[in-house]
Amino acid sequence: MRFRFLLTSLLFVIAGRTVHAQSSLAERYLFQALNQERTQAGLSPLHWDQHLYSAARYHAGQMAAAGAITHQFEGEPDLSERVASAGGHVSVVAENVAMAPTAVRVHDGWMHSPHHRENILDPRVTSVGIAVVARGRELYAVQDFSRDVPTLSFPQQEQAVIASLRSLRLNATSSQAARDNCVLDSGVAGGSHPLFVMRWTATDLDSIPDQLKSRLRQRRYNSAEVGACPAPSQGSFTTYRIAVLMY
Repeated sequence: MRFRFLLTSLLFVIAGRTVHAQSSLAERYLFQALNQERTQAGLSPLHWDQHLYSAARYHAGQMAAAGAITHQFEGEPDLSERVASAGGHVSVVAENVAMAPTAVRVHDGWMHSPHHRENILDPRVTSVGIAVVARGRELYAVQDFSRDVPTLSFPQQEQAVIASLRSLRLNATSSQAARDNCVLDSGVAGGSHPLFVMRWTATDLDSIPDQLKSRLRQRRYNSAEVGACPAPSQGSFTTYRIAVLMY
């Protein structure tokens, strides 16, 4: 049987497991096969995400209409924009696309292509949306992956950074002075006199920047103040803006 497969994948560094009721048999098969592969590899199964499904469904329809496979057609939004338009908020997005006569052949092709297999077995991703659109005897399939990002309030963002600083044995608290400095691109807001100011934008707050860790190793600082503020918009990517004042 004729089989064609795209040997490139797209990746940006970027709730149960029930498939949406409107999904097709082919989509359900690909979802179950994907999670079986992850389970066998000792990874957590992915959750079905309706935002990703909407983004994948749109692109699968574009591929079927064109009779071709690609990650982006001329005039079409890129992957991150498609996910954002569907309402997704993520820190990582990735995509697999394929065209084959059956869903079994699609999955087999993905698993035998190193880059597509890496997306399927990526330990960072947590969710997936899978869309399949038929045209004639061919199935046009899209897998869109993401790492979910929790929606954190400014106080929650500050507490996450404070916890990291305290784990490194530095006394840290939140402050209005740090929030005032957070919104600046450079310089120091009036009234504050820190020895060092660190500002950064990140897609997660699991750790602090290496530059800040290096400063802490100097043992010159006794305390820190942390402030969060609005981060620049980056489409579907959820970002946090943080400032730390070191004393």
